[in-house]
Amino acid sequence: MGIKFKPDSVLRASVQIPAALNQEEAYLWSRLGSPIQFKDLQSLCPWPEEKFLEILKSLHNKSGLGQLEKPTATAPSKSISVSAEVRELLQGDKFDPVAKEIDEKFRRECLIRLEKSGNDNPFENLDLSVSASDEAVRRSYLELSKRFHPDRFFRKNLGPYRKRVNQLFTIVQKSYERIKNPHDREAEARKLRLKDRVEATTPKAAKSKPRRMDPEIERIGKAEMIYKQGLEAEAQSRFVEAANHFQMASQLNPEKNLYEKALQKIRPELERYKASEFIKSAKKALELGLADDALLASEQAMKMDPQNFEAAVLAAKSILKCGMKERIQDAFEMLRRAKVNLPKNAEACFLLGQVYQVKREEDKAILEYEEALRRDPQMSLAKNYLIKLRGE
Repeated sequence: MGIKFKPDSVLRASVQIPAALNQEEAYLWSRLGSPIQFKDLQSLCPWPEEKFLEILKSLHNKSGLGQLEKPTATAPSKSISVSAEVRELLQGDKFDPVAKEIDEKFRRECLIRLEKSGNDNPFENLDLSVSASDEAVRRSYLELSKRFHPDRFFRKNLGPYRKRVNQLFTIVQKSYERIKNPHDREAEARKLRLKDRVEATTPKAAKSKPRRMDPEIERIGKAEMIYKQGLEAEAQSRFVEAANHFQMASQLNPEKNLYEKALQKIRPELERYKASEFIKSAKKALELGLADDALLASEQAMKMDPQNFEAAVLAAKSILKCGMKERIQDAFEMLRRAKVNLPKNAEACFLLGQVYQVKREEDKAILEYEEALRRDPQMSLAKNYLIKLRGE
């Protein structure tokens, strides 16, 4: 009976280096220098699931795996309160086409961990108590460094979370450096205990009147911070996220015209981005034979970006596919403009030929098919229609 692996099975390399390993098996064996869960190992490897399992089983058959360890039971996670700032960022993710595809639990965890890292508590950053043992520190470090290791997300588009994951990985590394040595760990623990004692002995009167930033200053500062996040997103061409940040900053501080100007400046880029998304939808609809849906999507793209002539070609193609003779003149005008503005596009000429055939103007159709072939000599459809129209 073959060996079976569970997602939380803990794997490690054998003590002795196995003989006769091929290149893939040797690579996999090298990743097992310290205990690692099956699911984490799989995420670090470049192969599809079936190939990964095949190599892992082959390595096991060659005695390349140490004794499998059973997953350790973990205490049920406590309910973690989410701050208003984190909720606000999660709400903004709904308008980011990349961020909203990332698991929400993972996004929430990233934001909460980054927020609490501001407490400058290395134990908290590694999910440890101040009395944690050497083994507990090492185990937590390995688990978190694997969870947020950049290699794990090598082929994934994380959008704004790429930078956050990198920050978390750095926080984990630095926190571990501060407490991996028992003497350093005790010093950090003493410092935290002293801080707790100071807070505990603070007079009640002082506690009842905590110092708080003036709400007006806080509002203005928050608007500026969100605006800078928008500039960062704009620089990385994440226009939906940037627009959300600029709009939020403008709402927080409407007196500052800079935020509204930034929003207006980015609007054309945002419209072009939305148009490109509609174009993708139109192409997909045509592939599925849904010409009506393709026409709606391509016309939406044209509204967003009137100078997008690729959308015009798709709209005209959809009209022809739908057999909408009452809109054949619309298709003609779209293709005529697209032909001029897309001088290398053969499809615009080919579709113009189709329009002329619907209008029973075969001589003009022949000229368009010839132009299509000049632009793309391999366009077999244009060749076939030419042969048919010429009676060859």
